[in-house]
Amino acid sequence: MGRVMRTLTQTAQLARETFWLEGPRLPNDSHVEWALDDVIGEYEFAGPLAGPILLWDEPIGRVSQLESLLAEFFEGNLTVWQPAVYAGSVDARGLEPLSDVEFWEPIDAMRGSQSETAFNAAGRVISSHGDDFVLRWQETAALKALALVDSFRRHGLGELVADDVGMSVLGSVLSQGREAYAEVLDEPARWSRRSPSDHSWSVLYLGDLAVDGKTGAMRDVVTSFSEERERMRAGESRRVEVYQATLAGNGGLGRAEIEAALGEAPDHMDIFELTREDPQVTLEGAKAINDAIIHPPGYWMQARDIPESTTYFAARALVEIDGLIHHRLVYVAAPDGDVGKGSARAAMVSLGGRVCSMLEVSDRHYASANSDAVFEIKRRFRGTRDDYLTRYVSPRLAND
Repeated sequence: MGRVMRTLTQTAQLARETFWLEGPRLPNDSHVEWALDDVIGEYEFAGPLAGPILLWDEPIGRVSQLESLLAEFFEGNLTVWQPAVYAGSVDARGLEPLSDVEFWEPIDAMRGSQSETAFNAAGRVISSHGDDFVLRWQETAALKALALVDSFRRHGLGELVADDVGMSVLGSVLSQGREAYAEVLDEPARWSRRSPSDHSWSVLYLGDLAVDGKTGAMRDVVTSFSEERERMRAGESRRVEVYQATLAGNGGLGRAEIEAALGEAPDHMDIFELTREDPQVTLEGAKAINDAIIHPPGYWMQARDIPESTTYFAARALVEIDGLIHHRLVYVAAPDGDVGKGSARAAMVSLGGRVCSMLEVSDRHYASANSDAVFEIKRRFRGTRDDYLTRYVSPRLAND
């Protein structure tokens, strides 16, 4: 059992409905808090972690009103997942590199930021110059990244670019612009002043982002850096194996001991008290602690029986039950890579009723059932809060 909070926030031109799952938090979590003034509804959810979990089910109208409900409840959502269309790969190796002025123009558009918004801005600049420019930009970025890797190794700092961490290191340098790049290329030790963000590595693939935006299809760009990237992936695999070996030692706390220590429904302080002592744990013990952090109280022990490759996502639809139209949101557990409307429809039908609308699948895909925002509806809207609630949220159950 748990609770879903539904909130509505607005700017001058956008309205955002968000469905939040409540669960345990560690004291240093940086998740986004919702404000009480934003809450427009709540729902007690239930269901097994293996899914489906019924997150929201509310009658909003009668069958005779279905046409108008379809037209408005699913109008203009900007955050709907769409399956990727894959269009193969293109080889950019050997293309003429761009001049420094041409290459750094998109980076300058990021203004030193390593946020998703900044990367999108750079991608738009790249794509505005045409597909040939896109591929040449990607190859130029590859050559600059290779030069950095060589410099790090020559200066005895090769461990910084030996695995996946190296992608963030390289990306963080490039994202800071021409002068910062030249400084670190000359003296890699200067990089220590520039910590990478979680998105830093994305700067190495801005050409991919631009190609995706222009064609609507996924297309891998093969560059001079591709072989080095594969070496980094192999280094990451070795690093993970070494780490896992340290968790498999004798005498550590296993899953049974962790479950006994935390109980069925630990709160955030229970988890914090256990983890701050840095206990010696086995690999299964470490997984148990992670399950306790990312799943709602009362659910986390169920994770032991669910494959690690399971993907969780949310989907919504209109469902007819006994002459009424319900707005339903479900949380679906599916095999990794099976995010889509097929598994969402099966989950929706299994909870009863007749699905009578299209399905919207959230573009937020998480590996746990305790992620902050599991579904978002974002629309362009300039009216008042009451106008929005009347049009998109409030039930219409008056007699015909």
